Amino acid sequence: MSRLNEIREAILKLTATGPLGFEGLLGAVLEKVAGQPFRLARSGIQAGRDGDTAAVTSHISYECKLYTSALSSADVQAKITQLAGSADPPDVWALAATVEAGSQLVGTLQAAATRFGLGVLILDWPATSAYPPLAVALAMAVDTTADFLETHVDNASLIANAKVALDALRAMPDFDRHAQAIASEVRTSSLGMANATVANQLWLSDKFSDRAKARAAFGQALAPQGSGPLPLCPRKALSAQVQTHLLAPPSRSLVAVVGGEGNGKSWLTAEAWLEMDPRPLMLVVSATDMSPAAAYGQFPTFLISQVIRQSSDIDDDRSRNRWLRRTQAWSEAPKPERPRFLLWVDGLNEQPTFEWRRWIDDAAAHIERLGGALIITVRQGFYNERLRHSLNTPITPVSVPEWTLAELDELLRQQGINPQEVAAPVRERLRNPRILGIAARLLNGAQIQSFTELSVERLLYEHIRASDTDTVSAEAPRLFERRMADHAREIIERVKAQQRDDRLIFDQFAASGQYVLTAERLATAAEHFFQAIPGEPTLYTLPEDALSLALGFAILQALRGAERNGRPVEEALNEMLEPIAALDMTADAMLSALLVASVDDQMSKTLKVALYVGFVGLQNTDDEDYEPFVGTVRLSPDAALSATEQLFSSDLRRPNEHWLTEALRAVRSDAECADAIGSYVRRWLRTYSLEPSLSVFISIRHQGKDTYDRKVQEQAEKLAGRLDRLSEAERAYLSDKLDRNDESDPARFHQEACELLAGGALAGFAAEIVACAFATALHSSIRDAYKELIGLIRFNRVDWVETRDALLHEAEFLSALDASATAKWALVQLLRGLSREEDGLRANELVDELTADRERYPSWRQVENYSATDPCDPASVEPPNVGQAAQDYAQIDITSLTKSRSMGIEDHHFKDARPAVARFRPQTAMQVVRDYTRSLLSREPEVRRLGVCSMEQHSAAMDREVVADLLRTAADISRPRQKDTPESNVSWITTQYAILIGFPHLGGNAQLDYLMGLASPGSPLIKFGEVVKPANPDKLAAALQQALESQDENRALAALSFARHSGTPLNDEARASIEAFIEHPRSAVRAIAFDIVAHTEDQELLRTFIASDWRMSRLDPRNESFERWYGSLAFIEAAHHGLTSTTNILDNVVPELFGYAGVRLGEDTQRDVAARVHAAVARALAIDIPLTPPLVTQRISNSSPPAFGFFDVIEPEEDKGGMEAFVKRMNETDEEFDARHRSYWESSVASINP
Repeated sequence: MSRLNEIREAILKLTATGPLGFEGLLGAVLEKVAGQPFRLARSGIQAGRDGDTAAVTSHISYECKLYTSALSSADVQAKITQLAGSADPPDVWALAATVEAGSQLVGTLQAAATRFGLGVLILDWPATSAYPPLAVALAMAVDTTADFLETHVDNASLIANAKVALDALRAMPDFDRHAQAIASEVRTSSLGMANATVANQLWLSDKFSDRAKARAAFGQALAPQGSGPLPLCPRKALSAQVQTHLLAPPSRSLVAVVGGEGNGKSWLTAEAWLEMDPRPLMLVVSATDMSPAAAYGQFPTFLISQVIRQSSDIDDDRSRNRWLRRTQAWSEAPKPERPRFLLWVDGLNEQPTFEWRRWIDDAAAHIERLGGALIITVRQGFYNERLRHSLNTPITPVSVPEWTLAELDELLRQQGINPQEVAAPVRERLRNPRILGIAARLLNGAQIQSFTELSVERLLYEHIRASDTDTVSAEAPRLFERRMADHAREIIERVKAQQRDDRLIFDQFAASGQYVLTAERLATAAEHFFQAIPGEPTLYTLPEDALSLALGFAILQALRGAERNGRPVEEALNEMLEPIAALDMTADAMLSALLVASVDDQMSKTLKVALYVGFVGLQNTDDEDYEPFVGTVRLSPDAALSATEQLFSSDLRRPNEHWLTEALRAVRSDAECADAIGSYVRRWLRTYSLEPSLSVFISIRHQGKDTYDRKVQEQAEKLAGRLDRLSEAERAYLSDKLDRNDESDPARFHQEACELLAGGALAGFAAEIVACAFATALHSSIRDAYKELIGLIRFNRVDWVETRDALLHEAEFLSALDASATAKWALVQLLRGLSREEDGLRANELVDELTADRERYPSWRQVENYSATDPCDPASVEPPNVGQAAQDYAQIDITSLTKSRSMGIEDHHFKDARPAVARFRPQTAMQVVRDYTRSLLSREPEVRRLGVCSMEQHSAAMDREVVADLLRTAADISRPRQKDTPESNVSWITTQYAILIGFPHLGGNAQLDYLMGLASPGSPLIKFGEVVKPANPDKLAAALQQALESQDENRALAALSFARHSGTPLNDEARASIEAFIEHPRSAVRAIAFDIVAHTEDQELLRTFIASDWRMSRLDPRNESFERWYGSLAFIEAAHHGLTSTTNILDNVVPELFGYAGVRLGEDTQRDVAARVHAAVARALAIDIPLTPPLVTQRISNSSPPAFGFFDVIEPEEDKGGMEAFVKRMNETDEEFDARHRSYWESSVASINP
């Protein structure tokens, strides 16, 4: 206490008044503690004010008593009375005294302060206190105190001791607690508007940064400053619109932020406030927190309660009186230029029974008088119906729409999601900001792997579940689900009663049915689930997507009821689906039920299995539902696997079983799914059957029951024999390691197990793989998984070495000395899968042993008989048997070759022995080929065509004499192709292939002479360009001129093709001819001329082309496709050289060349390409194709410029047929071949242009 006295003694050395005395010291200390400047009162009647705050932040006055004797109670009480009655009373009055105030005086002052709404801070010096309040205040500003005393007290020793005492006081254990009590009195939010605003900002930021706190404070997880699944995407234009209205001079009006459910009304309002600088005090009130009495209560009381709560102030009479006095001062003061505060009432539709019209009109009047602004957020429907035309207060509406598709796509791309991969209905739903956030949370929480797994029904269901964590919903999710299910059951009953009118319409005033939504419930219910009927305010319905979800809830309720009462859930499911089918919503309802069941962990496995089995048994499922279906399997792999097991145990095949099996393969990468799959796969691989009928073909049944029974008995006897011959170890293995199931075919389980294991590590499944091989060797069906198991082992790229070691270890018993034939065959299968050389040799040895008693047949493969080494391997040496092979090859009867389309023994010999003889006896091989070619020239036309076409790849083996004979014959038979004359087609194709064989042996001039010398040329093949060589430019010019003058289309095609591909330079005469061909009447001729123009980069030719006014739109896409292609290339090249504008150039370019055009012509064209492709895709997606068209492919080369892209029509699988169809195709004529392929093309065209 002596040290405290040293502080007091130093203070008592000061004068009592003035800036150099006790008043000045206290002002400096309070300035430090309160964070505000103070100024001393003028001399004279001060009415209890020795000093006041200089700023407007808060109003603090203080009175100083530098006493050594007791305070006068009457004097002090008189001063506080004077303060309370003054024109500008302070928020806090501090009494600083160097003596003790006394408990009776303190109590009197506090009672008066509470009555007047003043704060009282007593800074006295109790004699017995270790922490005198005045000493604590001085220590809180220790440096300020020490400096003041050093300046104004002439006693250095006393001042030094006081400084030590202050430091000692600060070091005492309870100092901070006493200091905080003083600071809270002078810094509390209610002391002034600025402090309150700062405290309000801190309070709101705390809530806006935490979803849980926001939900507790506002009734919804409104946390724009918190971390979320998606970054906050500012809506700057809307935010600016809100700010403009809110920051306008106060008036009796309100801002109504309106929009659909989940559009982001509240987030936009919060965003607008966060972007204000400076941010005004804003009070956020959830409509659900408004009690009915508030509509009739005192608005100022309501407002003050919110200010105190949302500025973290202490809610007591003193604070309320202080704010009441402040609001009264606001009402009497001039209106500010900007609102003093904002009052935001959020979600008016959530409290539909509240008297909003009365409350808003009253609140708006009060708020205008106080200089504030009123803002509400409300759903569009509720606003239109209840407020828009019902208020006496002017409304400024701000409409908040959903995201546009462009905005949504950008948001998705920012998250690495391709918008085009999202199903169109889902993408439309994701425009709703709330639903987009829900989807993002599912993705971030790994509840889905991608947005492709979403369906509209899943989004709606997650919307219901999110209400439990995001909002204080009017109805718990389980009750809301029950309400929707009740609506669905009512619709089902209407279907059963054959009601047709208003089947899906509900009345708010229905006499029965607690499920019915009253007007109040409809106002609070999610708009995505219930919609009012336009023009019928008392009627509502369920949108289609919500109806399918409601039907799903109803299905689940029915199944749970059946399960609860011991009834088969399958029967209950079928009972529900029959009336739902009349609504044509069976698949949608079933998928909805599956989606809910897969997410809800309270659903039993039995129920989920029934749903999976039921769903894959439906006929008309939509392929767009597959990815969402995969999502259910990912969430419920055990149920999906159990359903698969149930399906495989039945002889019936469901229409969409593949959905389930493919979905299981799709989710294998998920760790939880992989564990579940692994457990089922182990069981499936260990399954075997002793049912003898499995190995009897079903077709045997058609031969009669006796025949079928006899076959089954034969298989039973064989199986019994195999069982008898098992060793003791094998019998024990069969009993202990495998699971018998005679009720189903194990092959289905084995096949699916192999599919599910493919691509993963297999060493851990070695025991099960060995068990599967043993089961297959013992007894298998005609559909066994023999090849699948071999392929699984052989193509293991993950742990092949480890798997091999594990398999050989597990299979050791199969190679025991007493191993049965069954064990050995199982080992053969495993060794064939392992595929190492030593494994193959061991397998062959076992096979030879096991088949030693079987009759042997020679192999059809003869290649090794011609050469014991591989003739195609450069490292091979000449084998000893090739000499005999060459002698035999030289003795081939040339006349016996190519008798028809089918190959005889001699044809196979001629073909198969050729590589070996050509490698090691080339002269013999070439001579036989030349003799064969000569023999062809005198054959019948069709046989000659077959032979000449087959010799194209052997052109290098020809000599000059053979080439001369070949080209001479070709010239003799040359004639143009005529579609209706088969003989002309044979002659034309033979001539063209003869040219392909012979031209590589001629120079360019000779080639040109031959072409121009043909009396009746046909059009050249595409391959013609690969064999021509450069010629004399004058000779080429003459050939072009000759072709031009002849007016022969085929001669023109030959000359132009030579000019295009031979590499011969073009002289002026040649260019003149090509310019003339640009205007040729035949499309095919113009096409080759355009091809030349596009490739020569000759600007004169390009100018001539542009001057021709060529337009692609004038051409037939099918019959003039070559001209369209090469004309497009010429147009692109002309634009590249600046000879024509690139604007709308794509109008003259085929779509296949859009990419090349973009690369060649730059960014403007690329943007045009993107726009056109986008529009084309949009149109394509809108086309309803009533059939599955044939598969058509088109190959576009990567050359520059690209070569013509030919179409290939893929033969439909159903047209391939069986062996009979294969034989028929092998014997069809050229005309039949052409007709078959033409039908494919015509059907593809018809499907596009019905």
